[in-house]
Amino acid sequence: MNHGLRAPEGWSRSPRKTNEVFVSDVVGVDQQGNYALIGGRCTRCSRTSFPLRERCPHCQSPEPVPLPLEGDGVVYSFTVIRQAAPGFSVPYLLASVDLAAGVRVIGQVEAAPTDVTIGTAVQLEVEPIGEDSTGRRVIGLRFHLSEDDQT
Repeated sequence: MNHGLRAPEGWSRSPRKTNEVFVSDVVGVDQQGNYALIGGRCTRCSRTSFPLRERCPHCQSPEPVPLPLEGDGVVYSFTVIRQAAPGFSVPYLLASVDLAAGVRVIGQVEAAPTDVTIGTAVQLEVEPIGEDSTGRRVIGLRFHLSEDDQT
């Protein structure tokens, strides 16, 4: 489901191991085997977007440059999920996080519901988040509490 969008130079849109699968086509892997979300930075307006699109969503310029998104973020909003599909343990936190790169991403926060408030500092990790029905590791995004949280 890559839609022909390319990965940043030195990155691949395919998992590093045959027993792994990406949760969606927004993940990439570099030559050292490190995973990251793949967004884009516009060559015209310099704004960052996620996911990578064929045109900048801000100015409609064609061909944003692929950009790996990693690192620090701050919880913008969150909710506690108390009822979920089979295979998911509840309760868990789902948060909208503003990344330092300038985009907002939604993902699970690996923390107790009482440990997170709006403004909590988190760290984006692209890592194994479970297994699919064939036993392959599913690689997706998850947020962890930042060690230098400023709440």
